[in-house]
Amino acid sequence: MRAMTHPATHATMLALCACLSACQTTGDPRQGGLFGWSEAQARQRQEALGNEDAQARQRLQAEQARGAELRGRQTGLDQEAARLQAQIDTLADENLRLGRDLQQLMARRGVAGTELARLQQLLRTNEQARLARQATAMQRPVSEMSMQADTLNGQNQQLQREVAMLLQR
Repeated sequence: MRAMTHPATHATMLALCACLSACQTTGDPRQGGLFGWSEAQARQRQEALGNEDAQARQRLQAEQARGAELRGRQTGLDQEAARLQAQIDTLADENLRLGRDLQQLMARRGVAGTELARLQQLLRTNEQARLARQATAMQRPVSEMSMQADTLNGQNQQLQREVAMLLQR
């Protein structure tokens, strides 16, 4: 006698076969199933991950080198800023002294008229520039500090010429 199979058993077997035939093999253990593991795909995945890791390490080394270069440049800029600030401080002291000398000479020589007005305007402009420099002393980039030193040097030269002219009288 022939064994009778139940229709539900056939359906279960068909569903199981369909599931097994639909399984993909993978090299990722997080996606693998009972029959889905492939050693070749796992090696490929490890190789790909190793390549990604090597590239990430190369990028990290490049960024570290760039960081070192930028730190070196910043150190150079800091040194240049310190040098320029010392120069500006020296020129500002000289500027203040020259302004005082000019005021004293103007009083001693009895400067009057248009020359007095011109020299007083020169001293006011010089004082305003000095106060503006003091107010922005900590907010200047190196390029501005260099221009400021040049400007201050020019003002000092002008004050020196005025003092020299008054001394020759």
